[in-house]
Amino acid sequence: MDSANRFMFDFIALEKWGIHLKLLPKDSEIINRPDNSFSKNKRLLEQFSILILFLSIIILILMINTMKRRKLHNQLVESHNKLTRLDDSLEETVSSRTEELDKERVFMSTILDNEEAMVIVVNEFGKIKKINNLQRRCLGTR
Repeated sequence: MDSANRFMFDFIALEKWGIHLKLLPKDSEIINRPDNSFSKNKRLLEQFSILILFLSIIILILMINTMKRRKLHNQLVESHNKLTRLDDSLEETVSSRTEELDKERVFMSTILDNEEAMVIVVNEFGKIKKINNLQRRCLGTR
């Protein structure tokens, strides 16, 4: 419009008469229009949306971290239980083997002491480990 005159319309009157804003001429000025909160607070809404996005990403990272920690904890508990079972099994095996060796030692000592020959048992360094009863009697030792 080249004219100094401009079209001005009252929003309340337009509403009253049911006239839609699209029917008005271009570059019309509308007075008494209610404030649009969205356009007024657009910057604040953008900042809030960015904050929500940032917090959502942090929550997602923390959830992933928690899932990894739970998985590692479960693996650690499983490894601990397995190690405990192995320890119990090892103790049982050592105890059983020690008992067998004690029985074998007693058996060998009984055979050695009742042998009709003189027997001296030495270790790899030549140190006497065992002398049977017949050898003791011959040497006159107890």
